[in-house]
Amino acid sequence: MPSPDLNRIVWCAPGVTHEQLLLEAVRAAGWSISRECIDAADVLAAVSIEPGSVAVVSTAIQRVDVALWEELCARAAQVIIVRGFGESGIPRSHVHDVGSPIEPEPEALLDALRFVRSPHVEEPARAEPEARGAVIAVWGTSGAPGRTTIAIALSEACARLGLRTLMVDGDTHGPSIAPSLGITEQASGVLLACKHAEQGSLDEDALERAMRGIKPGLDVLTGLDDSTRWAEFRGQAFARVLHVSRAVADVTVVDIHSCLESTSDPITGMRGERNGISRATLGNADHVVLVSRPDPVGVARLVRSLAILGEVAGERRPHVLVNRVERAWQVREVHHVLSRTGFVANVDGVSEDSTVTKAAARGSLLSEIRSRSKAQSSMRDLARRLVAA
Repeated sequence: MPSPDLNRIVWCAPGVTHEQLLLEAVRAAGWSISRECIDAADVLAAVSIEPGSVAVVSTAIQRVDVALWEELCARAAQVIIVRGFGESGIPRSHVHDVGSPIEPEPEALLDALRFVRSPHVEEPARAEPEARGAVIAVWGTSGAPGRTTIAIALSEACARLGLRTLMVDGDTHGPSIAPSLGITEQASGVLLACKHAEQGSLDEDALERAMRGIKPGLDVLTGLDDSTRWAEFRGQAFARVLHVSRAVADVTVVDIHSCLESTSDPITGMRGERNGISRATLGNADHVVLVSRPDPVGVARLVRSLAILGEVAGERRPHVLVNRVERAWQVREVHHVLSRTGFVANVDGVSEDSTVTKAAARGSLLSEIRSRSKAQSSMRDLARRLVAA
């Protein structure tokens, strides 16, 4: 009997009679249905994420062409076709590449599964990637101080210094790097990377495939396509992503949400996972940039955030960055307030800049709006200090 921990089936069987009966039969035989898909593209994505899976598809599967079918057959441990009602979506010349379609009966499907070649061949141990790059966490107070704006601008500044830079959207509450850059595709790069990490298949090549190029030297791991999928994240898996990113990029800039408290998934009861990404980032980062607003409410939240940060990042002192500064005295005032609380560190400011507003409105990088601006100058100076440190 197959082991349910080692034998996974990716299922997509539209138009098949008694589909639920088939699912119950294979589960009773010890197979695990790792994912039920809606079309061929979804099946291909699933077997790419979960190597060694068996794909069970019906002849009525949709959104399939010759190239996709060939790649699916190459990636899956085996493809089994079940006869379904309706017009066949599989290219006719490729229907019999993996054997004739079987009848939608439990006995026929179980017989086909008995002859599946074992996908679990012991692979040589992967060489651990050399961790050399730096990780910068962009965190901040609540109240939209501009964390994402700063993360994007800082990433671009690092790239313009000649450093290969990866920006990561680790915000599980309101991921916004992709829309801020005008990226409309729904695939989540960070979720794909975490899935590889959980499967033990995350290496430099896998991370590179999950990344999207923005410009030479600057790549992005896009965030969740739907923030309700936060339960699919694991802090431990994300920590692995950060470790591998050090071998891929000179600098990894991670945009994370302000919340750090433990939360629970009402369905599974798992705790700490929605904010586990933020906690994992702060625990593994070389530098923390704490973004705040210059107004009294923002400063009060900044003081509270520093106390919370100490519980996660220990003795590490963050780089406080006051965003949207209109007068120089605002930065001095923030520094004065923090000094009175016992926090002694440099406090930097980013001036209010119309270039930032225009870039946000157009979904562009700052350099695509203007070659020079006050905000770019501030980010360049901060990037140089962080890299030197």
